[in-house]
Amino acid sequence: MPQKNSEKAELQRRLLQLKADPVLFVQAALKADPQPWQAEALCALRDNDRVAIRSGHGVGKTAFLSWAILW
Repeated sequence: MPQKNSEKAELQRRLLQLKADPVLFVQAALKADPQPWQAEALCALRDNDRVAIRSGHGVGKTAFLSWAILW
């Protein structure tokens, strides 16, 4: 029984980590490696109500958005 409790505690700890860190979520759960601007934007999204991203075509805005929605 103690093993199940420790496994449950570890799972809870890991889920709380993933909830608190969107970059870790993308890396661990989705096996993707965000570009530096994407990691910065994910952290900004975590810390702010609104985030604006200005960039050109094909730089990863849609990937960022999908990661943010899943997180």
